[in-house]
Amino acid sequence: MSLSERLHAVLALEPQSCAIEYSRREYSWAYLGSIAAEIDKRLNGAGIPRGKAVGLLGRNRPWHIGAMLALFQTERCYVVINPLQPAAKLAEELQQLQLQAVIADQEDWRVPGLIEAARAAGSFGLALCANAETPVSTVRELSTAGAGPHMQPLPGVAVQMLTSGTTGVPKRITISTSMLDKGVADGNRSASKDQLVMKRSPTLVFAPIVNTSGVYSVMLAMLSPRPVVLFEKFRVDDWVDAVRRHRPKVLSLLPTMITMVLDANVPKELFEGVVAVQTSTAPLSPQAQQAFEERYGVPILIDYGATEFNGSVAALTLEDRKQFGNSKLGSVGRARPNCELRIVDPDTRNELAPGEVGELEVRSTRFSNGEWIRTNDLGSIDADGFLFLHGRADQAIIRGGFKVLPQKVIDVLKEHPLVLDAAVIARPDSRLGQVPIAAVEAYPGKQKPTVAELETHAREHLLPYQVPVEIKIVDELPRTVSMKVSLPGVKALFGV
Repeated sequence: MSLSERLHAVLALEPQSCAIEYSRREYSWAYLGSIAAEIDKRLNGAGIPRGKAVGLLGRNRPWHIGAMLALFQTERCYVVINPLQPAAKLAEELQQLQLQAVIADQEDWRVPGLIEAARAAGSFGLALCANAETPVSTVRELSTAGAGPHMQPLPGVAVQMLTSGTTGVPKRITISTSMLDKGVADGNRSASKDQLVMKRSPTLVFAPIVNTSGVYSVMLAMLSPRPVVLFEKFRVDDWVDAVRRHRPKVLSLLPTMITMVLDANVPKELFEGVVAVQTSTAPLSPQAQQAFEERYGVPILIDYGATEFNGSVAALTLEDRKQFGNSKLGSVGRARPNCELRIVDPDTRNELAPGEVGELEVRSTRFSNGEWIRTNDLGSIDADGFLFLHGRADQAIIRGGFKVLPQKVIDVLKEHPLVLDAAVIARPDSRLGQVPIAAVEAYPGKQKPTVAELETHAREHLLPYQVPVEIKIVDELPRTVSMKVSLPGVKALFGV
């Protein structure tokens, strides 16, 4: 079955059973189907056929999941728009995208200047809300699409996805319907089969549906099919409550969430019956991984991927974790099926020997048509094929001819017991060219470390040229929507 056909079949399988739990309330598959049908009806009425690109300011709310499914089901392209941007940036993006239709929550249409920006772009507007009777309505001021010019139709494209924006302005990556289908099938074998059997154990989803992790997490569950416990934001107490009630066998937590669970001293009994914890999107220190596994007796399985790769390309499997034990601590695993990895010299592009550090290249039948795709990640692959990441090549700091890899400095700073997270960036220097500086996020509710303590700690574990020349302690590091540290935000802290 095609992606559209499978969604139709899933929504009709058990219409009255729970599809989404949100704030302890259940929403049925029939509810999602009614939203999808109503959106399709209104888009057709506005002259916006299949193949057209439609913007969605996606939030982790059931009515927004219904809107996302509507676009996939009717083969319209979901153009991802992050509603958490400042109002001026959001309005500017709507005008630049020139979409024929935009869907947003009622509260987002109240953002100053948003309706005016959509009108200037000639966009038809739909509003979403929690009202069970009328979850979809037409925005009065945007009841018809303007003359345009509009974004060209994107037949065969499922999503125009935003990258995380960790190192700069987020870029848009085109994911075709076939790529999305392959990515979902690769992540969940049952989703690639025609036979449909409703699963009862839900997936807990925290990742926002304006990034790859969120879209794939929801679609993996919807197409399996299995229900979703949906959260707008990760809070340890809410997460603990959901795990206690549903007892999932596999949990997904981002690295920052793993640290938060450790810090909250969540009782070990919560993990009874849990087979593994999966994590991705940002580096997890070997120390945090080991501390979590020793306390809770549950292995952490790390994977590595990117929006450009249409999912993960390397993963640490449960079988490998059992076979190799702690000998591969810090690895993100081995190449996924249909993926190949290699490490090359940044200058010659020649492949390096096992254990040598260089730039990572990837190829896969899933996305690259046979050619090697160059990444900005520095890595090494050992003799057993396990990939270890060493930071990004484009973030290396050259201090008076010496190379400083920020991830090494970050790992050392995070070893301090009062440090939750850290970021390291370069500051221009007239004598040395560049010098490293660091922003450190202290544990909430704990005594903050002093700059002097952190400097002493850094000097004890780093080479002199690796020690940051300035350390700033903050309550929270700036983050992207995918919870990665935002380097542009860190640069703003220092005025760099």
